[in-house]
Amino acid sequence: MTDEVIGGAGIPPYGASGEYGQNGNSQSAHAANNTMHVGNIQPMPEYSVGQMHTEMPTAIPPTASISQDSSYAPYMNIQPEQTDNGAVDFQPSRGHAVAKHKRSHLSLIIISGLLALIITVLVLGFFGARSYYAHKAAPGVSFAGENVSGLSEHDLKQLVSSKSASSGLTISDGNGGRSTAKLKELGVQVDAGATVQNILSAKNHNQFAKLNPFEHESVPMVVSVNKGAMNNYLTETFVHQDKRSLPSSIVYDKDSHRFLAHEGKDGSAPRMDSVTSAVEKISQSPGQTIPVKISYHDTSMPITKDTAIQAADDANKRLTTPMVIENGKGGTLTIPVEQVAQWIKPVSDPQKGTITLSYDTEAVTSYAAKELSANLNQDMVVEKNIKNPQGEVLTVTNKGVDGVKIKDTGTTATQILDQLKSGQITPIKAVADVEPHKVESRTVNYDVPNGDMWVEVNLTTQTATAYAGTTQVKSFPICSGLPRNGDESDLGTFFINVRYAVQTMRGPGYVSPNVPWVSYYNGSEGFHTALWNYDAIAHGDAANRGSHGCINMYEQDAKWIYDNCPIGTMVKVIGDQPTQPVR
Repeated sequence: MTDEVIGGAGIPPYGASGEYGQNGNSQSAHAANNTMHVGNIQPMPEYSVGQMHTEMPTAIPPTASISQDSSYAPYMNIQPEQTDNGAVDFQPSRGHAVAKHKRSHLSLIIISGLLALIITVLVLGFFGARSYYAHKAAPGVSFAGENVSGLSEHDLKQLVSSKSASSGLTISDGNGGRSTAKLKELGVQVDAGATVQNILSAKNHNQFAKLNPFEHESVPMVVSVNKGAMNNYLTETFVHQDKRSLPSSIVYDKDSHRFLAHEGKDGSAPRMDSVTSAVEKISQSPGQTIPVKISYHDTSMPITKDTAIQAADDANKRLTTPMVIENGKGGTLTIPVEQVAQWIKPVSDPQKGTITLSYDTEAVTSYAAKELSANLNQDMVVEKNIKNPQGEVLTVTNKGVDGVKIKDTGTTATQILDQLKSGQITPIKAVADVEPHKVESRTVNYDVPNGDMWVEVNLTTQTATAYAGTTQVKSFPICSGLPRNGDESDLGTFFINVRYAVQTMRGPGYVSPNVPWVSYYNGSEGFHTALWNYDAIAHGDAANRGSHGCINMYEQDAKWIYDNCPIGTMVKVIGDQPTQPVR
């Protein structure tokens, strides 16, 4: 018989050092069977024949005990480990343990990364949602039974206006009287602006709660009740005119531009408690018509005439002083008295017998937003001046104006309301951005030959002479102002500032239509054609046939001045007023 081959090489019989079983009889076991059975030992590496006897360890039976320093373990890819009973246990190799450790570490990294990603997404989502809802209604907010989440201020104003318009009461008195009225008819004023702001600020107590769609908040409609107007509607609708109890009131009179007191009277009046309660219910759930029943009671004049007179006086104090808005740069807006009167809202309370003054905040705000910019904005105008060679400004040919752009009209509206409430009316400076005007200068030189153009008017000789610097260019006969009644031509240095190719000239006691070639240099004094005064020009007869102060000229001469002497041209008027013709 031959030995069984394991791993491709023959295995020699166990020697004296090997043990087989527990009786130690290795020789007889080998002789009897001549075949070795190895338990669960892993296959050994292949060896060449030359290596077998020097490197190959003796095979180990399945039940053999191997000491901790056993030389077989390295060949079996097993690490020995001492157990409690002294036997050796074999665990996976170190390489296997390292691989397992690496896999665990990788899993931890992946889980951490996923958690970080989730947190990042949640944080970005929170800030994104907060930004999106910054100027919109928050999730979970409702108005009039409707979810308004995500609606803008503009959309909310439309919704509030719509619900306000569709809100009303169906009123009956149990005696056959019946009427359906809108809120405005009942003296109920809806503050749409305040309502919208309340919607936008709902759930603002906490940023996380604001964005929580499962936390709900219903916002009511902001209303104010003019009980005097409500009493008037109910009385006029349900009480016969002969039986009515009417409170004294005040009304603005357009003819006198004042509030006047109207006296009331005793009689029967409706009870308003049930109506005001219904209005409160409507404010909580607008957009519907609610039925309500009223009753009556006999009463004296609910508000006395003296109370109305006092209220009218208080209202008129707000109208006595004009309300002026300034832009800080010379621009002003005076608000018409009729407009101010519309903002004053008398509020009567027949139950208390009082009349108080309230003010239409929304109307004032709307007026300021529309009218302030339209009336107080101004474009920047560049100042243009003329300087001499020394840098001195000789004249300003175009006055500079600072630019003004009105902003933050809400602040000005608040100031208007504050003054109306206090009754102390003073000019208000609007909030505005100011653009300082620019300056453009032109330097002229009249003291050199062929310099800048200027004109000398000599009253003594009744001539006008044009110069280019010190160089005489042209001379013209003239007729100056009549030397009496203040019509004589003024002496001094002036500059041409306004010109007209044709103008109808008007003054005290005269009208001269279609005068050609007008060049003003001193207010209403200037060069112009005087077709009606050619003979006086020819003789230089200002003493008897002079003008109202202007320099009368032949048409071709006045045109030469117009064509060659632009705005900014210097004019010097010298000499003495003549007492007789000079030519």
